Amino acid sequence: MNFSVLAIPFCALVYGLVAAPQPAAAQTIPFWKSSFFFNSTTYTIRLVGSDPAQGAMTTLVANTIVPMKLIFSDGNVLDAQREVAPLLASPIFSSAVFPSGTTQYADAVLRAELWPAVQGSNYHVLLDTPSVAPEYLLTVPSNEGSTMTGPHGQVTGTVDYQWFVKTVQPTVVTQLGIAPTSLTIFVTHNLLLKRPGNACCFHGNHSAFVVHGPAGKDLFTTVWAGMSPGNADTMSHEINEWANDPFNDNVVPSWRIPGVNDCNTTLEVGDPLVGATFSAGGFIVQDVAYVEWFSRQQPSMALGGQYDVLGKLTTPAQDCL
Repeated sequence: MNFSVLAIPFCALVYGLVAAPQPAAAQTIPFWKSSFFFNSTTYTIRLVGSDPAQGAMTTLVANTIVPMKLIFSDGNVLDAQREVAPLLASPIFSSAVFPSGTTQYADAVLRAELWPAVQGSNYHVLLDTPSVAPEYLLTVPSNEGSTMTGPHGQVTGTVDYQWFVKTVQPTVVTQLGIAPTSLTIFVTHNLLLKRPGNACCFHGNHSAFVVHGPAGKDLFTTVWAGMSPGNADTMSHEINEWANDPFNDNVVPSWRIPGVNDCNTTLEVGDPLVGATFSAGGFIVQDVAYVEWFSRQQPSMALGGQYDVLGKLTTPAQDCL
């Protein structure tokens, strides 16, 4: 990747003169821009954190955990309050040993991707100590979701993606007064989202939405997944995708999952390696692809010359035909 500077406007005071008041800028989480060149096209992407070319900074990203209690029309209740403690203990927030250092998982991945610029430095992108919101009570209308009981008595809820992501999440963020500078992490228990077209199912999601505030278009970012003791598989997938594509709009050359013909043009670092997991800090987390895999960089400039954390991807992404 080529590192580019994200220009930040500033106001100056000139002796004897006072600069006119400037309107506050619209707000969001800290991010920077990078770019790469492939097949005569320059691709610009945004990542969480700061430009390593500007120095070895540590970025602390504010965040709010929202545990949810879902009440379905059939009387079943799915309560995620017990998911909070495993989340805090997991490598999402707690340091664990990774090839790029002992740190949080998303930071480890970003450092590995940016290795030529950050090795030997204190460059980090970390989730700050979270604010944990009171449990949010959500009544699910019968036309938006239902539950099913498995052979061993486990109850699983299924709700509509559009309703949960496009309506519920912005409503909750607004009601709780969460700032756009804070990532909102929604935690649920045994919940699936029906895909558009009523297909099944999403196990997690990262999203972004705009709220028109007095200073302009504030841009909020969210992550949703479940947790369980010892297992941060889905949450690690979504947190890494948020860190590498916080606003869900990073376009890359078309690619496909090895062995699968479906095409994609978004920077979804978790999707190529669903099911490839390993243990870190006593939790199961998912392997993810580095940006170098999507940019077709040869050889990879990431840590160890690899295209993912475990080294399962031995060649760059294949184009969709």
